[in-house]
Amino acid sequence: MIPRTEQEEVFREPPKDSCHIVLASNIAESSLTLPSVCAVVDLALRRTIQYDTRRLMCCLVTTWCSQSSCKQRVGRAGRTMPGRAVCLVPRRFFETQMPLFDPPEMLSAPLTKLYLQAKQLCSTLEASQEKVQLPPEVHMDV
Repeated sequence: MIPRTEQEEVFREPPKDSCHIVLASNIAESSLTLPSVCAVVDLALRRTIQYDTRRLMCCLVTTWCSQSSCKQRVGRAGRTMPGRAVCLVPRRFFETQMPLFDPPEMLSAPLTKLYLQAKQLCSTLEASQEKVQLPPEVHMDV
């Protein structure tokens, strides 16, 4: 992991006659604006958590990103100064092999944590409902 002080270097103005170059990843798809970015180099890859049915566990895997992700990454260049973006995949590959959009995260994300949180929340709600005093039936619209 990169130390926080090193991570914060990206927000500092570069020396005169210099600019920042971003090697694009999923983070380049966020709304983060980095000052003085004049170039984005996109490898069209992303790291995602996927469930491996062979290993029966979640793994961090590198896959091709979608066309829409590449287009979003382009937006990191030229926000505060003139800029350029380069996607390092052949145009034909981009147009024919890369999906238009990323699949919904619900299809690949591990649902165990979500399930456990929902179960805990439901248990908490059920317990608190026992303490709630209901209004008289004549006031309830059933």
